[in-house]
Amino acid sequence: MTKGSSLILRIYFGVVSAVTLFTLMYGAIDMLTIGLKTYVITAADMPSYGLVNCDSPDAQYQFGSYTKPIDGGTTSTTVTLTPDEMKARCEASNETTMENYRREKANNAVRDIATVLVSLPLFITHFRVVYRDWTEERKEKA
Repeated sequence: MTKGSSLILRIYFGVVSAVTLFTLMYGAIDMLTIGLKTYVITAADMPSYGLVNCDSPDAQYQFGSYTKPIDGGTTSTTVTLTPDEMKARCEASNETTMENYRREKANNAVRDIATVLVSLPLFITHFRVVYRDWTEERKEKA
């Protein structure tokens, strides 16, 4: 900034520097979390919802029966599954949940990389202006 720069420009560059720094920190912390869960603390790399213990009695209530249309779809009846069919449906549901979790995790990683790639140059550009203005002001006072 020049010697006669306005207060509004100083505030603008300071605020943009702060906001992009916080955005950069958010993206970096989220990427670090994904990396730690994936490669270091692998036990934490599980979805927090949706998985069912297929051997528990609760699985019987969730996967033990289903409604099937009969007579051309005008009426329906409840069909009870065998334990093997129930376990197969439960495991298929768990696999779908894990696939969705992996997809969501990859989507989050892409978002975080994009956040860092966009906010880093913005932060560097704006902070350099703030820092240069601050050092010029200190030289003038000295």
